Amino acid sequence: MLQALQNRLAGHVQAALGVTLEPHDIVLEVPEPAAPPIDIGYVDAAFSLISPLVPISLFRQALERSLLRKSRWETEKNLSRLASNWRDRVTKGINELTRQAEQQALDELAALEYSLKQSTSKAPGLKQAIYELEQFQSRLRGQ
Repeated sequence: MLQALQNRLAGHVQAALGVTLEPHDIVLEVPEPAAPPIDIGYVDAAFSLISPLVPISLFRQALERSLLRKSRWETEKNLSRLASNWRDRVTKGINELTRQAEQQALDELAALEYSLKQSTSKAPGLKQAIYELEQFQSRLRGQ
C-alpha cells in the first residue's frame, strides 16, 4: 500500500514539477531474543529422594508417562512464551516502521510544498498564450 502511494505521488510530482522522487526501502528488522524464555519445572522431590532405593524396572512405564506428560507441558509452555516474545518484538518493529513511514511522508510533503513555493507560476504566461492563440484563430476565420 505504501509502495502504491509512493508510485502515485512520484508520478504526480514528475508531471507537475519534472522532479523524480526516489522510493524508500522499508525493511522490518527485529532482533532475535538473546535467550529464549525457557523455564523447566522441578521434578517431584519425594521421588528424587527415594529413586535410588526403588528399582527403575518396576516403575519404568509410569515414570516414562509422567516424564512425557511433563515434557509436553514444558515444551508447550516455553513455545508459547517464545511466540509471545516474538509477537511483542514484531509489534514494536511494525510500530516503528509506521512511525518512520509517516515521518518520511511528512518530510516529502514539506519538501514538495517548499519546491512549489519556490517555483514561479506559469499561469499568467499560459493565459497570454491562450489569448494570442484565440486571436490568431479568430483572424484565420475572418480571412
